[in-house]
Amino acid sequence: MLKTQEDIQLLQCLVHRVEQLRQGILRGRPYVWELRLSLEEFYALESAINNSISSHAGKHDHLLTEEFAVIVVIYLAEWYKRFYKGADTTDENKILALSSKELEKIYELAKIDKNTYVYNASKNPDKTSYRWLESLQVLGGLAVQAELKRDENDKLLFLLCKLFHGEDIDLEDLKDRNRAVAFQESIARQHSLYEYLKCILEKDDQGHRNLPFAKSDIRNENTYIPQLIRRIEEADKLAKKYKFDFEWIISYSASRNQMTRHLKVKLKPEVIGGGKKQYIGFDRLRQPEWGIEHPENIGRIYFYLRFKNGNQYIQKEGKGDEPLFKYDNTGSETTGFLSVNKADENIYVNVPVNRFDKVEIVMKYDDQSRVVQVLEVKEYIQVYALPKKSTVFSDRRNSQRPTVVIFSSAYHLTEEYSDLPVVYAHYRNGEDTSEDYCWCPINDKVIIADSNDKEVEPPFFNRNGLYQVVTKKYLKTIKYRENLYVLYKYIDAEYDEDEYQEDPQMPVLFGRNGLEVRHYPSGQTKESEPVTDYDLEWLKNGRYVDWNKEEPQQGAIRLRVTVKGVVFKPQVYYVPFAPENAEQPPIWRDFEHQRICTALKGVEDIQDDFHKLLDEKEPDTKQLEIGSKEAKILVDVYRPVIVKELSQKRSTDAESKVISYYDMDEDIHIPLINCEQFSIRDFSENGVKEYQIKQRSSVYYNFPTFNQTGVAMSNYFAEYSAKKLTKDIPLKYLKIYVTKAEDCPSNLYAWNYKDNPYPVENPSELKEPGIVFQSLKDDDSPRHYCCPTIITNDDDDWGDDDWDDDNTQSEEIAPLDCFETVAEHKAYFFLFTPLIKVIAGRNQIKDIFLPLLKKRDYQLNDVDIANLYRFAMQFHFDWMLLPRELWKSEIASCFSSDEERDMVKTKVTDFFGRTPKCTDKQEQMHLKNFLKSYWNFNAYPKVDDIADKALKLIKDDADALGNTEERDFLKLYDECRFKFIEMNKVVIITE
Repeated sequence: MLKTQEDIQLLQCLVHRVEQLRQGILRGRPYVWELRLSLEEFYALESAINNSISSHAGKHDHLLTEEFAVIVVIYLAEWYKRFYKGADTTDENKILALSSKELEKIYELAKIDKNTYVYNASKNPDKTSYRWLESLQVLGGLAVQAELKRDENDKLLFLLCKLFHGEDIDLEDLKDRNRAVAFQESIARQHSLYEYLKCILEKDDQGHRNLPFAKSDIRNENTYIPQLIRRIEEADKLAKKYKFDFEWIISYSASRNQMTRHLKVKLKPEVIGGGKKQYIGFDRLRQPEWGIEHPENIGRIYFYLRFKNGNQYIQKEGKGDEPLFKYDNTGSETTGFLSVNKADENIYVNVPVNRFDKVEIVMKYDDQSRVVQVLEVKEYIQVYALPKKSTVFSDRRNSQRPTVVIFSSAYHLTEEYSDLPVVYAHYRNGEDTSEDYCWCPINDKVIIADSNDKEVEPPFFNRNGLYQVVTKKYLKTIKYRENLYVLYKYIDAEYDEDEYQEDPQMPVLFGRNGLEVRHYPSGQTKESEPVTDYDLEWLKNGRYVDWNKEEPQQGAIRLRVTVKGVVFKPQVYYVPFAPENAEQPPIWRDFEHQRICTALKGVEDIQDDFHKLLDEKEPDTKQLEIGSKEAKILVDVYRPVIVKELSQKRSTDAESKVISYYDMDEDIHIPLINCEQFSIRDFSENGVKEYQIKQRSSVYYNFPTFNQTGVAMSNYFAEYSAKKLTKDIPLKYLKIYVTKAEDCPSNLYAWNYKDNPYPVENPSELKEPGIVFQSLKDDDSPRHYCCPTIITNDDDDWGDDDWDDDNTQSEEIAPLDCFETVAEHKAYFFLFTPLIKVIAGRNQIKDIFLPLLKKRDYQLNDVDIANLYRFAMQFHFDWMLLPRELWKSEIASCFSSDEERDMVKTKVTDFFGRTPKCTDKQEQMHLKNFLKSYWNFNAYPKVDDIADKALKLIKDDADALGNTEERDFLKLYDECRFKFIEMNKVVIITE
């Protein structure tokens, strides 16, 4: 092809630069950025290429020759550096765009070693996915505009700097995975990007850098290059800031509902390129964060771990504790300090079970100590099973392994995921155990939220980068083990032929269409898009075969799924299944005929016969066997019945027992007074769920407050659905009531508030003012609780005109005697007029607590304490949050000597310390410390809103709660897991 005048001008453009790159290619350094082209030179090159293409009627075939190949490489790499803005932008201003085949040809013509400088994005050893464009792009360095456009959620530069310093970092969450592969490989192999970053980050002995840009570009803010340099420097400073890396290792025992956690602490590289992990340089120690001005004068430094919650340490190093790491001074400015045991990591096993939100690395030397690094710890964590250790998990991501999210009671599954079966487990360290945490395996995605329903973002995924491969689940029909698996039983030829081996973690794949491949546009995206373009193979006799050419038979198989170079190798039990339509499941339940049906060849239906037995429970599931005698899976299928089963665990029972069954359209009513004894097992189209009320105080606070006389009768009949009362039980049909009218009430007692209560058969037996109520003294586990009958002087069963009548009041029982009598009968305290009057007059300290303390000779027993706190819960107040001045004045009125008053104050704070509202041992410790300051504190710093309101209540601030009712505040206060930690920040100001 004849050259046009424009072609000749192109060949004469930047001749020396083109020759410079040719020489670089010969030396094995095809790095376009080393030319350090200016913006003006680039525009000149672009104009020449544009003119050359125009001279060939807009075609570029003539450029795909050896003569022009190096020029094309320069242009494409430079254009990417200056104008590429990200994978989601178009390239309309690029005058030359080549296909993959054309790019491959350009590499050959330019004589760039494609085996070295073209990176393969496929992790499948039998396939290749060469990234021609992305590999060429990194020859120009980083895309300036694309990197400057990233926000705080996309810290690529920070990750690249960590890679540069030798850390093991995965870029699989990068939106454009092909670029991620090019970045990672270019740095790991110390190719273009490694050298490029080295020019920016390394200085010579005189402190000078050989920056990889033209000097004119560095001075010109319009090129964006000065901003990029600053951004890289900031990212590098952050990447080098920390010496230590952390990894949580969690062992889980399903049979014991127990976890143990260890913390692996790893040393990061100390010099560029990933070397000298066991060293700490003098330059690091001189940094303000480390604070050693003259490290050359220090002989040895030690490192320990401390665990902290808020501002309080819950575990510090002891005198005899072995340090995590020891470092000796080498005496050299070049090497600094060297680890004594020369290990790259250490595992700390004595992790406390108490709640903590920080782990500190503290450095000690001579008589000095300093916190040099802090690990923030959240109340949730996603962990991945370690290879070949199905019960040991790590928070280091491993997309080929099962994954679980663990979270505390401060969080809950969102409504969309509330049907997921979960288990509860606690941490153990020696004899110490923690509160229960929720253990929730992840099939594809799980979303949790805090007590304010604010979702944790991003969700917790089970995926490889932005891709995910899952087997379709039938959660409303099959009861999977850990939400994911079925039991696989097989006979191994190496064992006794009659002895089955078991694998309890086998996913099941029903048919080819049961495999789903999904793509998430970014790491922050919640919703996925289905992927149909992928390769599916299965392992046969040690080799992978194409599924489309040969379908496997039923049994346990290893799959290999390759999507955009990303490889998944899940093991599944494959069950052939060809549905007649997309909606047909392999297994379903026929509720009308109580039958479990299947569309699977060779698998028989199961005719169920659900017996509504009392005292004992039917199993949740029936088991389908799929397979042969030698190898099979056992699939637990929910029973094909729709029924609601009510059980009760009476105080004398070791286990709960079934007491009745209800149809789908029937409501279930249980009394508030002993609601925690009841549980519901709900058999429905959604599977089988079991519910039990756990937190009684929050349930009580949702009912009316009885704090004044003349209360409306309707309050005694208050009834609400469990869904309204507690997030634990999303059931509208479960109704919890205060009292109900009963045709045949039992355990009735009549009481005139003067004599002792006496048993009656009928409320009409009471002929004088007083109350007939249901007692729990002889039966504290009633199925029903009847409404009281109240008779006033006017003989009005529910009249309220005489509640404040002076004559009635003068004849009534003393408040303490009333309290003790009601406590003996275990009835609601708020049913009884004398106690309502006590609350209405805010006299519970004067009339109840102090007289009881005196009567017990200043030693309240466990029963007294439990009754006092039940009294407060039912009347919707908290003893400790009553005004402090009220406590002081009442104590001063009842006791004459200072010595006696001080002793009573001590007994009061002892009583406060016995509150059932401590959520764990850590809260108990902080409450104990707070109570030391309770009587005298007068100020406190900024604290959490709940603690702030609580402290204001104690100080009798009229605006403490604003427009919030006390019972609504107590819902938050009782369940808050850090209230006493915050309240413990109070200070005593002395004049």
